[in-house]
Amino acid sequence: MASRIIRGTAILYGVLGAIALLLVPASLFGWLGVPPDPLSGVYAYLLSLPWILVLLPFEETGTWLALAVAAMGIAINIWLLWRIAGLFRR
Repeated sequence: MASRIIRGTAILYGVLGAIALLLVPASLFGWLGVPPDPLSGVYAYLLSLPWILVLLPFEETGTWLALAVAAMGIAINIWLLWRIAGLFRR
């Protein structure tokens, strides 16, 4: 039962992460009528913690590098949740 809840949480986390990652270029380029918002990356930043903190030592990182690191951070978090669910399955 616990593994199903954790896996469901991982799937929901993945969907929210994908939406957060899509908000950044949508705001940057004005896709679908989304107005430019300098804070559009906050959701992706929060969902990719603690892995996004790798970028802290660097002063200026581009939008695409930050987006790639955020995507990797979200993917690592999903993978960790999936592995934890596997531990409860045994």
